[in-house]
Amino acid sequence: VLLDNYIRCQYGPFLKDNSTNLYEGFYQLILAEIAPYIHSYTNALDVGCATGRLVFEFVKMGAHKSFGLDNSKSFIDFCNLLRVNKSELVTFEVSPTSKTTFLHADILQSPYPDNSFDFISCINIIDRVVSPKDLIETMHASLKVGGILLLVDPYDWE
Repeated sequence: VLLDNYIRCQYGPFLKDNSTNLYEGFYQLILAEIAPYIHSYTNALDVGCATGRLVFEFVKMGAHKSFGLDNSKSFIDFCNLLRVNKSELVTFEVSPTSKTTFLHADILQSPYPDNSFDFISCINIIDRVVSPKDLIETMHASLKVGGILLLVDPYDWE
């Protein structure tokens, strides 16, 4: 059920039954915001990538390599199915698979060396971890000097 919900949220207009378009405006806004920061040399990471939409979008925008990390194995399994065009649910066009990598892991035990990424996105995750400070420090360490970190979260700390 959780996987199905995330697929509907991230790929609504690309579902074969085209049943929802509820969150597409959100994705278009995010893509417009990040466009100036994605280049042919960009190594990008989406922390908590869920079903991988932004990872694929980074490549479509011209990123050199794009990585997705999530602690849900079912999400990463779906990403890898979509990566090789084996999803029966989604018609989303995927760019060359050699430019995308998905990893089932926890960012707080980062599998990536320091200074690995030019761009990191972290959407709707910071309020879901035990220590937001540790999350930010880990992502900061993973950024190259001059890299960009995009944090987005609707959470109300009150």
